[in-house]
Amino acid sequence: KDPGIWPRHLREFLSEPYEIVILSNKSPQRRLELYEQKPVRPTAYLISHSGLWRAPLADHLVRFPPDLLIVDECHHAKAPGGVLSRYLAKLGKRCPRRIGCTGTFLAHSPLDAWAQSRFLDGTALSESFSVYRSRYAQMGGYEGKEILSGRDGVPWLHQGELAQRLAKLWFSCERPSLPFDVAYSTRRFDLSPRARDVCTKLEKDFALMLKDEHVSASLVITRLVRILQVCSGFIKTDDQPGRVGRVVVLDNGRAELLAEVLQELDSDERVVVFVGKFIHDLDAVRTASQLAGRRYYEISGRASQVAEWRGSPGAVLCAHVQSGSEGLDLTAARYGIFYSHQHSLATRDQAIARIARIPDASTSRTETRFIVDLTSTQDVESAVLAGLQARRDVVRSLRDAITINHYKNLTNLVNETY
Repeated sequence: KDPGIWPRHLREFLSEPYEIVILSNKSPQRRLELYEQKPVRPTAYLISHSGLWRAPLADHLVRFPPDLLIVDECHHAKAPGGVLSRYLAKLGKRCPRRIGCTGTFLAHSPLDAWAQSRFLDGTALSESFSVYRSRYAQMGGYEGKEILSGRDGVPWLHQGELAQRLAKLWFSCERPSLPFDVAYSTRRFDLSPRARDVCTKLEKDFALMLKDEHVSASLVITRLVRILQVCSGFIKTDDQPGRVGRVVVLDNGRAELLAEVLQELDSDERVVVFVGKFIHDLDAVRTASQLAGRRYYEISGRASQVAEWRGSPGAVLCAHVQSGSEGLDLTAARYGIFYSHQHSLATRDQAIARIARIPDASTSRTETRFIVDLTSTQDVESAVLAGLQARRDVVRSLRDAITINHYKNLTNLVNETY
């Protein structure tokens, strides 16, 4: 998304100059041609996750692997059956040196560790995910296939043992002290009577559905998304044969609150607004920005205007959280506003880290950073925000168990490759 970050860091931290080849923006065949060229000096190839496992380069890498494989944001490979995870497990067996990097290693549960560890050492935790899961999670429910740990106070199993095993494979670098404070706040608004009536009905149906112990996770997420749509002020009608569902606007309270917050800030403050899931939210943020008299830029599946935003004091960058939560340096902003929310703690943490991080010299700012959550007063949306914080407990205990102050290990390993 921002190819300037990795090349800049490689040049800054490696002990000798590297040739840097960016493959991400090339065609599949061109990627292969560039990799096949014999390098005249140490070369670093940069490629996106989605381009790594695609032919023809994917097969060639397995036959002619790199001397060192670094997987940044490796939490994207935490699903054992995912395409990226399975390919990394295959490629990892061929690469003599492997490094995984992530700021959200155990974002959801201890089960996240298995697939991320598989490409580093296929037998370090267990050769089988089902064996690993049975060892560290309490199972139950329908046919004993439901994970109970992490729900309703049910503990995870053998966490001391797991921490010891993880410490042999992973280490956590304590982040250096930030040259600024980070302040968190929440701004709330009430839905209009019309939207509140719709939302209350959906919440009641949601509560009844959760009483069914056989309800699927996918159905729970689908219903939750529908409630969060209404909390964002709209609802999409169901598609019908021969007719596409339409968007019905129910409430503008969230957009009005955003405009109010933007108007409270100094006119030259750059702002990042994160939206959770919905395209409708991008358009609402555009409208709110215009009402506040600010220029609007966007980073999403339909636009990439980070550079323009950086050069525009007082501008708003609206970042779809999937596009704006990783690989970007947004430290030009002091304010990060979550207009709407996903249920993913990992994505939220990564998004905050785009702003609350050590800034580059070109955008160095040492003033306090502000993270602002916009939320309705409806029960379910409030519970989503509370849940994002509550899910940290188990994860943090494991992180703490493998934490060491050791940045040099990583740098030395990269330097020793050549």
